[in-house]
Amino acid sequence: MDVYVLDSLFRKTEVIDNFQDFIWTERYADVGDFEINIQSNYVTRAQFVEGTRIAIDDSYRIMTVETINETIDSDGKMMLNVKGRSLEAIFEDRIIFNPDTFPADPSWNIIETPGNIMRIYFYETCIVGIIDTQDILPGVSSDVFTGFLPAGDIAEPSETVTFNQSIDTLLNVIKNVTNIYDLGFRLILNPEDMQLYFSVYTGNDLSNIVVFAIELDNLQNSSYFKNTQGSKNICITFDSTQSLISLGFGVSSDVSGFDRKVTFLDARSDVADDDPDPTTTLTNLGYQELQKYRAEYIIDGEINQSGSLKYGTDYNLGDKVQLRDSDDFTTYKLITEQIFVSDAEGDRSYPTLSIKEFTG
Repeated sequence: MDVYVLDSLFRKTEVIDNFQDFIWTERYADVGDFEINIQSNYVTRAQFVEGTRIAIDDSYRIMTVETINETIDSDGKMMLNVKGRSLEAIFEDRIIFNPDTFPADPSWNIIETPGNIMRIYFYETCIVGIIDTQDILPGVSSDVFTGFLPAGDIAEPSETVTFNQSIDTLLNVIKNVTNIYDLGFRLILNPEDMQLYFSVYTGNDLSNIVVFAIELDNLQNSSYFKNTQGSKNICITFDSTQSLISLGFGVSSDVSGFDRKVTFLDARSDVADDDPDPTTTLTNLGYQELQKYRAEYIIDGEINQSGSLKYGTDYNLGDKVQLRDSDDFTTYKLITEQIFVSDAEGDRSYPTLSIKEFTG
């Protein structure tokens, strides 16, 4: 695997292939990261300085050098350990609030579809510079509603919702929406026009086409993780006039006993006095709150490099695929992470398949 150093216009200027090991991770609904270990010398210290952008052939993502650590290994060689994150990390350095009512009331509420809510927050902050024009990101296309890659066939949520957002970082705001509605986000380079594009996206439903299974010899060294700690399946939402009970998707209304896991949301400050339909607003808020408490099921596995499935060709981040475990039990999961590894053992890739569901 080759690693490329980019200039300020995101053009490849140098190739780096003499590293000891390299890990590149990109994610569907979070910031990606990388780590590289390479011998320290005058050349490599000049290549890897804070702020350097790097890329690889198999990805549209760009990452930034953030941490550089020089050490001496067991053989007495000077080594550089370099780490960084993908461009989406800049969202951690942008703040969301309503400039018209700040500081008395910093909340910025948008009534739109979930995907458009994310696009609007990004556009107003990083393209328009509504908070401060110095927040504008250079080299980023103002077209945030189409992007340059084809849209996935898994439909975005089409319902209009009210999203009540207090002051926070743009990254937290975007991740709040993705966590609720299972959307992805990315800031990637279009090699045709050399512009960066922000896009909210979904994948394709490949559940009847792409099958991962040990018996098919395309998944190996797999591990399974399930976490129900803190999960909830019922939310009691209330304002000053009424209360509602929201159930998680697929949860029976008669769930009881140890299977009944309840949370609450005080929405008295979120429902306006002149709201024409406070019941619907309260229902939406309860649903949004409950989506944060779904149980998490994750499968990590190494793709057989001689197998038929290849990332970027047969599947991508956000795609829904079929997974068969060793007991021949079938589940359907999203590709939420892809890891590339290059070391003494060769090049390998690791997908992470996960899904969030309600227990009970």
